[in-house]
Amino acid sequence: MNENPRVSRLRPTEDTPAGREVSPVRVAAKGEDDEAPNATLETEEVEDVAPIRGRRRPAAEAWAKLSAPLRSGQGIRVGAIGVTGSGKTTSVVSFLDYLAAAHLAHLVIIHDVKMPLPQFEGRIEHEADAVIARPPQQYPATIVLRRNGLDHTPDVEKAARVTLHASFSGVPTVLVLDEFSRATTRSGKEFTAPSVEKILSEGRGIGASLIWGAQLPQRVPTSAYDQSAIVLQRSGRKVLSYLIDQKVIDNAAADVVARLGVGDFILATAEEDFDGEIYQTPAP
Repeated sequence: MNENPRVSRLRPTEDTPAGREVSPVRVAAKGEDDEAPNATLETEEVEDVAPIRGRRRPAAEAWAKLSAPLRSGQGIRVGAIGVTGSGKTTSVVSFLDYLAAAHLAHLVIIHDVKMPLPQFEGRIEHEADAVIARPPQQYPATIVLRRNGLDHTPDVEKAARVTLHASFSGVPTVLVLDEFSRATTRSGKEFTAPSVEKILSEGRGIGASLIWGAQLPQRVPTSAYDQSAIVLQRSGRKVLSYLIDQKVIDNAAADVVARLGVGDFILATAEEDFDGEIYQTPAP
């Protein structure tokens, strides 16, 4: 990475060796693929329907589409939606591995607080301002934000603010919110972390990126759908009806999503209608 005087406290001491593949994240253990339901939120039952048969496209093809803006220095906004066990965490892991291998994300900050053990691999910190106080010595780098005791949760606003600062200073940074509800009110209608909203609305221009996950898209502000491409995995009928109402997907896409297998997903974007393609993330 080229040095930038505005990012002296984030600048690495040595460049990442050319051609080296860096895998910044992983699922903690097989069988822990997805998050436990939020105890404060209801979960949705998924109907037992016949799975879709036929060819799946490799997930890397979807990741290439989603990451295209990064190649020209712009930020991306990507949401991952699906019930517990559908493979959301594995998909996020796969996408981040792709970005690291392609050298498209220099810094990844992951808000990972749901499980007793980390779901992602990287340098553990308890607040994002540690990235400024103790910048990575080498890039690509991953910082995993974890709880520091029963009554502590890493501040999402700080994480988003550091993401904006680092990206504006010349270090393309991705913030991963494993559960978007950490940045919103309980109803999901308003943001409690204004810098997350700023990444959604202004991050593209400065190279700041956001990847967010949700089980209940009803608890995600509608502006996030307007700004994000969606990795949509198997979901229940209530979720799908809501996404249809929000014009995220149409009825044909909803019928496909209801019958996806574990690890299968489609892409939903504001710019394009569902093209019929189903992608598959390799098992962890």
